[in-house]
Amino acid sequence: MTASLTAATVPGASGSTRARRRIVYLRDDEYPWDVRVEKICRALADAGHDVHIVARNVEGRALRERLPEGTVHRMPALPLLPRALDALTSFPAFFNPRWIAHLDRVVRAVDAEAIIVRDLPLAPTALAVAWKRHLPVILDMAENYPAMTQETWDAGRQGPLDFLIRNPRIVAAVERRIVPKLDAILTVVEESSARVRASGAPSDRVHVVSNTPPRVRAESEMPRRGVRDALELVYLGLLEIPRGVGDLLDGVALLRARGAPVRATIIGDGRDEAIFRARAATLGLGPEIVRFLGYVQRDEALRLVARADVGV
Repeated sequence: MTASLTAATVPGASGSTRARRRIVYLRDDEYPWDVRVEKICRALADAGHDVHIVARNVEGRALRERLPEGTVHRMPALPLLPRALDALTSFPAFFNPRWIAHLDRVVRAVDAEAIIVRDLPLAPTALAVAWKRHLPVILDMAENYPAMTQETWDAGRQGPLDFLIRNPRIVAAVERRIVPKLDAILTVVEESSARVRASGAPSDRVHVVSNTPPRVRAESEMPRRGVRDALELVYLGLLEIPRGVGDLLDGVALLRARGAPVRATIIGDGRDEAIFRARAATLGLGPEIVRFLGYVQRDEALRLVARADVGV
């Protein structure tokens, strides 16, 4: 993975290049924690690069924090604004001036040589800042954002602001506009790579980086089970309809109806959590079969993932 990231981040470079590069990763939420951000940034840091993570700061953490995967630069609060209004104005929408100013400030301070931007909402921001500084931009496409927003609307779960900032037509138009301008795109699976290539991205600029924790972390606590023990499934992520959590619940119910001993642990929260809890109850999946743990701290979440048989 490191070779692909190095080549994608610094056009013309190869995995064997030893030069230390200054790379800014633009995260569209709080950090820590996110398994994919940590994985990519840690791989780059371990390869000798100087990594800086630009993040939101609704929680009011320290503006700067040094982590093994890089230095986190959090957005400063606007003076005199109530916390709720400060959070609203820091929403990662297309061309949000607060994000543009924050990213530009960090890029200048660290003398960045490349920008990696997480997902579509802040991609125009990254391109705007990079254009002024003549920097390459890499999109870390962890989500098929047009499809995700369309599924949210199909399920009737859009909020008032989604008519403007998460409108499927606008999102799809933005993606079509920016894809040809990117220096590289990191996708989660080959199917996603094929989709962006069909949208105009050159094949040599598209790289797959799987959306999983490092293998060594999972292998450290591999479970030992007998043939009669229940198969343990785990989901870690947002509880929203487009994520497929409902399909997971249906699958567990179907397998148990066929006599298969299956259990599931669901880690995370989100706006559709109540829907999934109600669905589990309707299917007869009590807490001894499906556990909803809500938000779990990073180390405990990773321990639970490592102890499961299958990640969903």
